Amino acid sequence: MTWDNLPGLETLDLSFVAKVDLPLGDIEANRTRSISGSYQDGFNVPCLQNNCAHTEMSGIGETTGTQWISGKFQKVNGGFGILKALNDGKEPTGRNPFGSSFKQVVWNIYEDSGKVETTMFFRICKTIPFIGRTCSPYFIGPVPFIEYREKDPIVLGEPNSLP
Repeated sequence: MTWDNLPGLETLDLSFVAKVDLPLGDIEANRTRSISGSYQDGFNVPCLQNNCAHTEMSGIGETTGTQWISGKFQKVNGGFGILKALNDGKEPTGRNPFGSSFKQVVWNIYEDSGKVETTMFFRICKTIPFIGRTCSPYFIGPVPFIEYREKDPIVLGEPNSLP
C-alpha cells in the first residue's frame, strides 16, 4: 500500500506541524504574518518595531511564509487575575504547542548556520478562595528547550489561526 492509498489521509489536518524554513536575524522589521503571541493577545501578534528577528515557516497551505517572532525582542500581554501584575503583565511572544504548562519561545537565531534555539518560559498559577484562579504571565525563564535547523519539522500546536 502506498501513502496515496491510505484511507483518510487526504482529510487529515496536519496544519499543527510546519517546517523551519528560514531563520532571519535582528535587522528584520515590521513583520505582519506572525503566528506567535499569547493567550491574551492571540497568536497572530504583528511585530511592529525595528527588531523582529524570527523564523519563517513553510508547510501546508497558508502556513508558508508565516513568522514565529523571537520572544527575546517582542513582549506581549500575559497572565490574568491578580497575578497578571507580575512582570508588568508582559511575557515573551511565543506559542503553547504542548499545552499551558509552559510557553515555547523562539530565542536565539543564527542566520549563518540556519539554527534556531527555543526556550521554555513558565508561570505561577494559584486559586484564591472566593476570588478564583489567577496566573502570572509566562516570564520565568528562559530554560533551554529544542534547537532546530532549517527544514526541521516544528510543532505549532493549537490554536492554528493564520494571519
